[in-house]
Amino acid sequence: MIKNNENEKYEDGLISEQPRPETTALTDSTHHHMVRPNDLEPINRFFEWPVIRDDGAYQPIQYKTVGHLLSSGVTPENIQAANLIFMCMLSARLGYPISAMLDPDNTHEAVKLLDYCRRVVPEDAVIEFPEFKPEYLYIDHGRRLDGRCIISPAENGFSKVSRDLELVLTRGHTIRQDVAKGKYKVDLSEHRSEMHISVLGINGGKPGKGLSLPSVLTIPVGTNPGIILPCMTDVFERYGLVYSPLFKIRKSFQRLKSKTVVIPYEHQLATAIIESGCDHAAEKLTILKNLISICALISNPPKVKMAELGAIMFGTDEDEISRWMRDTGLEKDVSPTPNEPIIASKVEYQMARLLLDGILITGSNRFTDREKKVFKTVKAINMGKMSEAMLKRDDDVERLSTLAQHYGYWATREKVFEIINSSDFDFSLSSVSNDLVALTKLGVLERAKPPKRKQYGYYITTMSLSDAIELPAPSTIQDPIYEGKDVLVVNPLTGEVEKI
Repeated sequence: MIKNNENEKYEDGLISEQPRPETTALTDSTHHHMVRPNDLEPINRFFEWPVIRDDGAYQPIQYKTVGHLLSSGVTPENIQAANLIFMCMLSARLGYPISAMLDPDNTHEAVKLLDYCRRVVPEDAVIEFPEFKPEYLYIDHGRRLDGRCIISPAENGFSKVSRDLELVLTRGHTIRQDVAKGKYKVDLSEHRSEMHISVLGINGGKPGKGLSLPSVLTIPVGTNPGIILPCMTDVFERYGLVYSPLFKIRKSFQRLKSKTVVIPYEHQLATAIIESGCDHAAEKLTILKNLISICALISNPPKVKMAELGAIMFGTDEDEISRWMRDTGLEKDVSPTPNEPIIASKVEYQMARLLLDGILITGSNRFTDREKKVFKTVKAINMGKMSEAMLKRDDDVERLSTLAQHYGYWATREKVFEIINSSDFDFSLSSVSNDLVALTKLGVLERAKPPKRKQYGYYITTMSLSDAIELPAPSTIQDPIYEGKDVLVVNPLTGEVEKI
């Protein structure tokens, strides 16, 4: 764990802490996919870089971002959501747009989370509208919004423009016709807007009001008023934030440029998603690929050039500074920089997989913790009433068929309520009833009235309630960078070192 970033050195073009021990898990030769700055002067300290720690573990830039989010007040339960949100904010700017709607327990908590995440991204990466209107899409033919993440902190803030916005997100443009009626003629004018954007909004729980595209993620945001936030001093020391202030983080993200990213294990990911049986497999694969690509761009920041520093100093365009330096002889090397694609390794895949864990789901509906608890209770009641001989049979289809035919195995609403509240939970009878109805509509429970009874009995129609797509383990990913070798990586969400 980094205690003092003053111990960092620039070795072989990478920022590395000293002393650097030998490790078989991570060597310089395995890092040829990373951009190696040729300027080894202290000027590189003005930007963030991935580092190799004393223990040989690869530490991504996102580790410092997590530290700032925690210090801002993001709770540990929402740190995954916060990381995914700020990636969405950067996505359109980097050419790999990812859109999402937040699904909060409390709207105020979601609004705060959006504000916290805005602090770590460049100002020009996002644009916020309390309520987005259709005419905003057509300002300057979309050029004002192109490459930006549109944020609406209001519940269902995109409801008035959902149709136009869905067209833009799907095909990159939208068209609108206006009819102008005069005294003697009628004119038809057409307005076309082209842009590549991402959006971030907040669901208000009203069906049909939010964005319903399969390419739009739903990010759950929790509220736990009893949680104890980590000590600010401990967070600053643990994450070394004194050496990585927010303005440094923002500038490091701002200097990233869109670039082609090659994912050599794409077929392996596509196979896993298709075999999961999920809906809209193509859209979900695109989300995963875009997130991997963003992680790869963050892991491979460009070399620091004098033209870039001059542009920052004089507040002008980098190309203009470059021309001036060539004309005056200040820049000797005029050979163009090769525009080679970035190769995404299993390290970037691991980062994306962590952020999408439990978020990338097989269907269009996500089960809440309450619904999972109710389902588990119904299943326990159903199975508890079955004969031991039936339970020993390794045939789920036969078990489910038996449940459907024998009402003596079914669970009543009152029994579910009783069992749940006897195990340190506090569910009301009406809320249990609502969850049972919701699970029945989703098809994972069925209900019927046994003969001569007024109350419904409930039984399961599936043995498990997993809605998350199971992605391949990082250790199974084959890429030309690590070639199947073990790698020590710092999990930015937990700070723990993991071997992949």
